[in-house]
Amino acid sequence: EMSMIDDAPRSATVTAKVDTEVIEIQRSRFIRPLTSKDPMMDLLLRIVLARFRDAQRQMSGIKAQPDDFDTSLEEIRALAFERIHSERDLRRGLDAGEFEMHYQPIATLDGGLIAGFEALMRWKKEDGYISPAEFIPLAEATGLIIELGRFALEKGLQAQKLFHTSFAQAFPDLPAPFMSVNVSGMQLADLDEIDLLAGIIEQSGADPKTVKLEITESLMMENPDHAANALKKLKALGILLAIDDFGTGYSSLSYLHQFPLDTLKIDRSFVVNMDKSEPSNRIVRSITQLALALEMDIIAEGIEEKTQM
Repeated sequence: EMSMIDDAPRSATVTAKVDTEVIEIQRSRFIRPLTSKDPMMDLLLRIVLARFRDAQRQMSGIKAQPDDFDTSLEEIRALAFERIHSERDLRRGLDAGEFEMHYQPIATLDGGLIAGFEALMRWKKEDGYISPAEFIPLAEATGLIIELGRFALEKGLQAQKLFHTSFAQAFPDLPAPFMSVNVSGMQLADLDEIDLLAGIIEQSGADPKTVKLEITESLMMENPDHAANALKKLKALGILLAIDDFGTGYSSLSYLHQFPLDTLKIDRSFVVNMDKSEPSNRIVRSITQLALALEMDIIAEGIEEKTQM
């Protein structure tokens, strides 16, 4: 059964005869933010609220008028079905092997030697590639990001083994390049998933010191206590940890010394504007000085010009 208190300040006392779970929905705090972020949830909530209002009218003897129909429901319903089809297509693409990994080299500034690689996921369909900006948010919303994350780590470490063999032959005096793989917040939300990631690393035979996992700063700020436990558990494996896109989100200096981080990545948006914007230039310099003070490695994304280098 469902109950609703809507539109006017009032109170209610309810006694349940059976075990009951109560979910409080505050429209001002819950429905409005979901309008564009999650059409499926938005549709569900709007339908539930519409049914409540219909029930209130019936009990009050008020007949529903044609104008009372929420026309936005049709639009939201269309978005919801689009979401369902997209999720189904994502699952089909994963099962069909349409996802592949590309590897972007990371070079040293003192000589341009390859120090490592970043594993980047791509979705290749018959009509071309799908932008990660499209499928990554969908994968996160549907939970498929966990499977994709495992896939990325497995494939990345397989490729790293091939890279190590080639490097050892061509550059016997250079250290083995590291492999950097992105990890989503959903993967770290469950500590058991970290054990699974540890198993993937162990089975790959890779030297943990050459495995780097990239974490977004928003993950650490949303739940600092859990993030601390998760990152400590990862660090115990002997791997490297990087903070991705520093400065673009909830930047807080407090977590930089609280969490066991090895590398700080400067977002490309700051790097490409270094020569065009004095604030961007200052941000890059400040981030660099901060990382050096904390004895962290630095990776600057998207260096394309000599002045930026």
